[in-house]
Amino acid sequence: MVMKSVEAQRPQAQAARVERSKLTAIESTLGQTVAGPPKAAPDSAFAGATKKLVNMTGRHKPVAPPLNTALPSISAGRLRGSEHAIEAALRGPARDSAQPGLLAFKGEVAQAQGAGGTAKAFKAKLDPAITDFLKTAVGVKDAAARADFKKLEKEMCAGDWTKAAATAHASFEHSKDDGRTETLDNSVGLDASRTVEQQLQFLSKLSGAGIKADYPPTQDQLKAYFKTLSTDPKAARAAFEAYTKAFHVHPAVANNDPKADVEYGRDSIGATPPKSWADIEQRDADPSGKHLAKNVNDCEGYALMAQELMGAAGFTFKEHLTANGGPAGAHAMVAFTHPKEPGAFTVTSNDGTFSGKNLKSTADQGFLYGGGKTTKGTSYYAGDTMRDSQLNAGTKKHAIK
Repeated sequence: MVMKSVEAQRPQAQAARVERSKLTAIESTLGQTVAGPPKAAPDSAFAGATKKLVNMTGRHKPVAPPLNTALPSISAGRLRGSEHAIEAALRGPARDSAQPGLLAFKGEVAQAQGAGGTAKAFKAKLDPAITDFLKTAVGVKDAAARADFKKLEKEMCAGDWTKAAATAHASFEHSKDDGRTETLDNSVGLDASRTVEQQLQFLSKLSGAGIKADYPPTQDQLKAYFKTLSTDPKAARAAFEAYTKAFHVHPAVANNDPKADVEYGRDSIGATPPKSWADIEQRDADPSGKHLAKNVNDCEGYALMAQELMGAAGFTFKEHLTANGGPAGAHAMVAFTHPKEPGAFTVTSNDGTFSGKNLKSTADQGFLYGGGKTTKGTSYYAGDTMRDSQLNAGTKKHAIK
């Protein structure tokens, strides 16, 4: 059954204290902070099972994504392993080493192919939309801007995301000061340039953690980064928000359609949730503009990302949650705990994260963020898998208290 779309309200204070994870202010060299996170779009449509598996439609009020936000700085202690490995590599590997390792290669850190193999410098893989963006950028008529963009292209192709983020910010921002705003707006696109800068800011955090990353980063690269946050659950929540906002977009936002939905697959029962990381990388958003180089995913895709990345960050998966009830229909979320936060819960909802001492009130915050409205009858049905949770919502079993 498809529910009518509704206008979601911003989360209100609950009786139990709920902490909303927020990104910290960006470093002075990397742009300006935009106040406040946007409302997330809800999810439209779950798998249609024969046993009352819930189908849902939510609302969407188009809101521009947050720009120029960054993650908390990673502590030096958290990076000791990576730094020591690189320092050892630059000193030179043992001559009799038979294991693959890091080698100094023409002044760059490169991944060895093994004993007697040939080391190759890292060359980042770029999303085709980003390649096209750079072609446009280096082709602008303004000579000074063209020189800046050529520098940016070189840094991005080398995967030097920290330098690229600083160059992008300087290139995009200084045009406002010397009368070259028209170059940005007409040749590169202001929305596109801001999106690229936001994505580079996130990638620079991987560089800071000693992780070589592609654009967008792969599942393995992301999990390696989130692992460095395993002792800092607050930073991990911020990292999840930063990644999903930078590289993913809800179909309701991408299509400006509250009924827009993602179908990941089908079986004998009906539509199925995503089963692997590959399932969330199959739908490109528009090739230009504010959704440049983003993938389109609904709440089910975000839930899969949360289980993978929050798990890598030291969170313990508790259960999948499906909200069944309220005018916004159904919605998928994931609940976690963390050893550094005894007695507390973390709930992810689309690209938002929430934490609190009471699971139900924390889930309420996630449901509100996803476009729902909570009532006395709002329930959240748990399952070990996303599909189990959806089926339990359809049969009204295993509601959390």
